[in-house]
Amino acid sequence: MRTSQEIRRENLRYLIQTKYNGVANQMAKDTGIAQMQIARVFLKTKNSREVGEVLARRIEEACGLEAGWMDQIHARSDDIMNRLDMLDVQDRQAVESVIDAMLRKSQELLKES
Repeated sequence: MRTSQEIRRENLRYLIQTKYNGVANQMAKDTGIAQMQIARVFLKTKNSREVGEVLARRIEEACGLEAGWMDQIHARSDDIMNRLDMLDVQDRQAVESVIDAMLRKSQELLKES
């Protein structure tokens, strides 16, 4: 079972990928959270940081998410990646194209609201 820190870290990665096109600097700029603070969550050294309660709530507020969103599992990247790895190259590219189209549509809807 995942810890709350693992879930928050995975959700942060998921947000950066889906809402900010994989650009952590853009998330930092849009949310006012220091880029280094975001980057340190993903370090695998003694200087790494957790996504604590305060940071989780700050991310949720800055991204317009409901309180507690960071504590719930939204991205199942490990499961998805394992499934994608089982596909041949052509099928994987087809799945990626569908995902890209869905992300574009989602971003367009966000811009409209």
